Amino acid sequence: MSGFSFLGLWIALAAVVLPTATAQSSSDCIKTLSNWGSLPTSMWSVQSPGKITFDNNNAQIYLQKPTSGKYGVGTDLHILQLSLYFGSIEWTVRQSGTPSMITYLTLLNTTTMDEIDIELYGNQPTTTVLTSKPHGSLTSGGRISGTTSSSNVANFHTYRIDWTPYNLTFSVDGTAAGTINKFQTWSNSSAMYQYPSSPSQIIMGVWDGQVEGDLEAGSFDWTTSPQPSYSSEISTLKVSCYTGPFPSQMNAPPSDPRSQDSNGANPNGKSIISSPVGGSSYGYSYTGVSVNPNDVTLVAGVSAGVGVFLMGIAATTLYVFYSYGNKRQRYIEPTNI
Repeated sequence: MSGFSFLGLWIALAAVVLPTATAQSSSDCIKTLSNWGSLPTSMWSVQSPGKITFDNNNAQIYLQKPTSGKYGVGTDLHILQLSLYFGSIEWTVRQSGTPSMITYLTLLNTTTMDEIDIELYGNQPTTTVLTSKPHGSLTSGGRISGTTSSSNVANFHTYRIDWTPYNLTFSVDGTAAGTINKFQTWSNSSAMYQYPSSPSQIIMGVWDGQVEGDLEAGSFDWTTSPQPSYSSEISTLKVSCYTGPFPSQMNAPPSDPRSQDSNGANPNGKSIISSPVGGSSYGYSYTGVSVNPNDVTLVAGVSAGVGVFLMGIAATTLYVFYSYGNKRQRYIEPTNI
């Protein structure tokens, strides 16, 4: 998934002192989202026409029958306040099983266009795919297929990403499905790794693959649909920071020993990232959202004013969910919600 712009996200930094980054505390190293129905309405929002409901504290995310056109209307849960710079994600979900419907979790950096996707396809009840799409590429980063022991339509399964400066491993229900080795992705022509390595937001949702001609999930004629919508169900999302080593030269070619050693340091200081203050262009008043100045520093390589992240976890963390009509639109930031 690609094509998102952070225009409109302006962060007020004038009152914040930016100290040298310190080690991330253990209490900040694991963030678990569950009991979705208990989140206050002030902590999430859905932009029409997307749809989210809550059932037994799980989040139901809907693909809806279009009122015009021939493609289903998708829904995105955009977790604005929780991003990751290497680390692990465990996502427990049950998909709809509707043909053409793709249920996904994405890690996305909208500046570098680094992207990691987990996708469940509506017509494939035991298959899940992880794709790595660095620098906006759709194919160059690698692909791993995982298999569940039972239907991922009838049952919940847990999908895990372990993302480090050295490799990317995809697991299904605790069993590794495969690993992408960073050093095997080096491109001589571009003199860079085809490997995601930038702080990324976490986005979950459903969309109609037919929008972009992606028929891996099958095809579906909405004009004959007996139902107005179909939903996938999210149980939990667990995000854990990365506390392992870093190479002393992150971008050096694999022939340089410094690219694969463990003598470096996290260039951003921390692994779990949040943006605890927001811009008025989103239509929200972020009252009660505070920042601990001792846990704040700028992420390297991201300019203030557009797409700024702040490191650390806010004293009060606000999760905001956005929803968009289809894949081509869903990363266009709303100017009025």
